[in-house]
Amino acid sequence: VVAAVLFGVLRSRVWVPLFINGEYRQSAASFCIGLGGGVVTAAAIIGAFTLSSAERAAEGWRERERANFSADNQWQLELFRRLFDEVRKSQREDLSSIPDPVANGGTQLPLTKPESWKLAAQTCHEAVWSRLQMGRSPLAGGWPEQPAAPEVPVTPGMVSPHPSENPALFAAIEKDTLAAASHATERVRKNESGYRSALIVALLLAQLASWITISVSASRDISAS
Repeated sequence: VVAAVLFGVLRSRVWVPLFINGEYRQSAASFCIGLGGGVVTAAAIIGAFTLSSAERAAEGWRERERANFSADNQWQLELFRRLFDEVRKSQREDLSSIPDPVANGGTQLPLTKPESWKLAAQTCHEAVWSRLQMGRSPLAGGWPEQPAAPEVPVTPGMVSPHPSENPALFAAIEKDTLAAASHATERVRKNESGYRSALIVALLLAQLASWITISVSASRDISAS
């Protein structure tokens, strides 16, 4: 835009009429073709940069998703209530002295047995994966097959709704976001040569069309003069 305004000012003043044909005429069709060529060129440059930044883009998506999980207190509480119910149904843990998260607002859940930790890992994993698939996949690369539940430590301990205080939830977020980001990056790299070829062909065709229309307009003006 700045270049077009500057050119218009110079053309109407002194410099351009001395060196360039001031009567140059361009039809609407040739103008649109030239404009289209510029748009395609800009898109090709952005596309080439995007291909070289696939890993950074996927990692950026992963960081945003991890931040969203950590900030969504309501979702964390709902998952904690579900996990509490699953552990209570399994009857592997003594929850008689633990406040219920629904009735009494409890935020603590003891996990003392390996089976309880595995149940927690599976429950958190399914919840995280379902939430991820509700949004857009990274790099529009689609979703991979659901990975297996992550391995978590089986050391007896107390967990809470927040990922920083729940190793099962933290591990699920880390593994599932990594699986989605890695899948998206692999798909881009797998088709990278095809993408680059398409960008180069589109760029060359757009520039060729623009050059031909400009040449035709210039030749017409020269012939007319």
